[in-house]
Amino acid sequence: WPCATGHCGGSLLCNGLGGTPPATLAEITLGNEQDFYDVSLVDGYNLAISITTIKGDLNMMCPVGLQVRSHDNKRVVACESACFAFNLPSSVTGSFGSLRLVNPQHTLGFSRGLS
Repeated sequence: WPCATGHCGGSLLCNGLGGTPPATLAEITLGNEQDFYDVSLVDGYNLAISITTIKGDLNMMCPVGLQVRSHDNKRVVACESACFAFNLPSSVTGSFGSLRLVNPQHTLGFSRGLS
């Protein structure tokens, strides 16, 4: 696994442990009464991350072919990924549902595209 920082000892999965510092962490805790989110730099940092709210309903921006509609069909309640909606063989569904089968080069290219 070709990560210079934040790696999991050469593995794609960290098995519940954080990546090797320095690594920027986005932490999300979902609870019964309250949900929390934060960005932690306690172990150093290696990426710029921001968590922000949006105005309005993100589901309204979902392309028609990816929309999941309410039982009465009056509103969009979720937005599927293209891989799931169109059952694409290159997705991480079905036989590709295990992260061990994900090509690390695809993940690396995706993360580079985000920066």
